[in-house]
This record gives sequence, C-alpha cells and structure tokens, in this order.
Amino acid sequence: MERPRRALGEILVDLGRITPQQVEAALAHQRENGGFFGDALVTLGFLTRDALNWTLADQYGLAYVQLRPESIDLATAALVPAEWARAHLVLPILRAGDMVAAAIADPRSVEFLDEVRRFTGATHVEASLASPENVRELIEAVHGAGAKPVPLGRLVGEALDAGARAVGVSIRPGRVMGWYRTDTTVSRHLDASWHEELEAMVSPLPPLSASPVYGVRSWPAILTAPTGSWRVECHALGRGDAVEWSAGLEAKIPATVAVAPLSADVESLLRAAVEAGGATVQVHSCEQAGHPQAVSDQTLEATFPTLPLSLGGMEIRSIHLSDRPVAVAQGLLYVLVRGSLAEALAGLGTFALQAVTLDVDSMSADDLAAARAVAPVVAFRTRNEAAPGLAPDFSLCLRSDGGELVWS
Repeated sequence: MERPRRALGEILVDLGRITPQQVEAALAHQRENGGFFGDALVTLGFLTRDALNWTLADQYGLAYVQLRPESIDLATAALVPAEWARAHLVLPILRAGDMVAAAIADPRSVEFLDEVRRFTGATHVEASLASPENVRELIEAVHGAGAKPVPLGRLVGEALDAGARAVGVSIRPGRVMGWYRTDTTVSRHLDASWHEELEAMVSPLPPLSASPVYGVRSWPAILTAPTGSWRVECHALGRGDAVEWSAGLEAKIPATVAVAPLSADVESLLRAAVEAGGATVQVHSCEQAGHPQAVSDQTLEATFPTLPLSLGGMEIRSIHLSDRPVAVAQGLLYVLVRGSLAEALAGLGTFALQAVTLDVDSMSADDLAAARAVAPVVAFRTRNEAAPGLAPDFSLCLRSDGGELVWS
C-alpha cells in the first residue's frame, strides 16, 4: 500500500530547515496571496529554491536531478513538441528499451506522463524532479535556436519509427527545419547535408528553390529509407528562398519483390503465343468481393513488373512503365511516365526488347498498338477497367495459393 504523503511543512520542520513559526507565517502568506506553500517559503526567505526542490522530490518519492544538455538523449527529447514541453515543463531525457525517463519541474506534473508515453511510444515512463530553470535549459537545448542540428535521415528514421503520417522540410533564409507529424508535430533543426539526403531519399524530386514557386505543387514519389520504401504524396509551396516541402506517407512498399510462377495451363498457352509472334495480356488481382485467394493492390503492383521473368528468367529483356513511382527489383528496367504513354513508348522500339509491362491509370487501343511496336509481349494493367478498344489475347489473375503467389 502506498504510504501517506507527509505535508511539506512537516518534512521541513523535521529536517530542521524551518521552524513551526515559519510554517504559520508561510501559510498566512499563502492565504493572503494565493499560490503554493513552497513558493511562499521561498518568497519569505525561509528556504532556498534548491532546498525546496530537494524536499519536494522526497515528499513525492522522486529523485532530484541537475542535468546538463549534453547528458540527455536529444533524439528522445525531441519527440515531445516544443510548445507542449514549454507549457508543462516536462521533457523525456533518456530511453532504455521500452522505458523512458522524464524530467519534470513540478511533482504534480506526473499527471502528464501518459502524454510523454504517447509521444515517445514507451510502455513505461519514470519521472525525476529538476528545477524549472534546469528543465527550461534542457528544452531550449533541444528545441531552441541553439539546438544542435541533426541529419535529415535521422529525423526521417525517427518519424518512421513513430508511425508518422507525414514528414517535411521548412526552408527559410539562415535556417532549415525538419518535422514529422503523428498526433502532434515534432520539429528539429537540420544540418547542412539535408538537401543531398533529400535528393537521395525521394524520387522524383523536382528542384525546390531553383525557380520561384507560387502555389502548391503536388506529385507522387517513392521515399527510400534504411528500413524500407514508402509511396508518398509530395507537396511543395513557396516563393524564392522560402519553401515548404512535405511528403504524406501513404503505404510501405513490400521489402522483397516476388517472381510469381505461371500456372501450368497458362504457361503453355502463353509460351505458344509468344512463339507464334507475340501476345497482349491484361492482368488483374482476383479482386472480386470475397475472393478467397485475392491479393492486395500493393502486392499486385510490386509483383507485376516481374511477370516477364516468369517466362524466361533474366534471359527476358523487358521494361516496366508506370505513371506512378514504383520500387522495382534490382536488374529490372523502369521508366516513370511523366506525360502521355505514347510519348514514353516512342523510341523504345530501337532496343528490340522482348517484353513491356504497363501499369497506368488508363490507356487506349492506340497505346496498346504502340507498345506492341516496342516488344512482342505486352502485359498491361489499367486502373480504369472501362478503357474502350482494349482486346487482350489473355487475361491473367495474380492470386495467393497456400501463401504463394501464382499467375493463373
């Protein structure tokens, strides 16, 4: 059973820090002026602020700490938004597995530890008491103008670990801030390598500040981090040297891309068609409602570029065209369609490719004919199933058979 909490005045009298008469004087001051009993002791000169903090820590069963900014875990501390930390004088300072230690300036702030748990993803938070001045110093070291800049890659890694919905970069003359959003927004100063890191992580990435931007530009892209790749929707807004860029994290792309085999009957039919001069194939995902072997659209998108490999392995020279950024397996050739499909196909016939895969929002019979001029085998997928004039030789469905993908 938790022991009853002793009154602050009683503790201080027992320690010989103040007298009973001073307790009465402080209570009278509190009744007249409001505020806390401990603050009245300090105001009347009966107790130093440091001595008060030590005693409050003992009263609430907390450790009392004096911390230097270089001794805390900056990455963990930055998970709490600056405005929230400054309002409550609460800051996480250390992580050990699923436990986070937090510094609080008021023992009553233990009521905010659930918020710290939510911000940091910890299962347990332990509080220590520090002076308000010390906690403010730590908060400014993390979030203030003098905070140490971090690499963009580290910030993005924190964002992904925290399950962020969006990440972004805010560019202003003399400073660049990175941020990510979960239920709240966490921001950090970025170091000078931010632009090179952004170019390496996001594809495509049009120039953000090479020319003035008036209004919002939006485009789909792929964000690649050490822990995987994500489909993102990018937005840019600004003018001149003041730019905002953000990426909404839509879906993680499967880490491994499967090469699904062809079912025996489909393989013989398709090989015969290829030997006879070529074939056009439309692919689906067995997406009828309630189909027990249906696969997700993400799985189909990731597997589709490998369809030619199901015919002849790496001996098949193929190219994949898509009007949305996709992550394809190493060794596969991929082109992002930025304009019309016909323009993207123009000129590809010179390479004598053996197969083309097309994953586009919509296409026409003329587009299909242009693709057949590039390669004898054309496999296509459109998100507009009502596209007129498309008459494929075969329709293939990607399904899951006992946990294994197969084209049938």
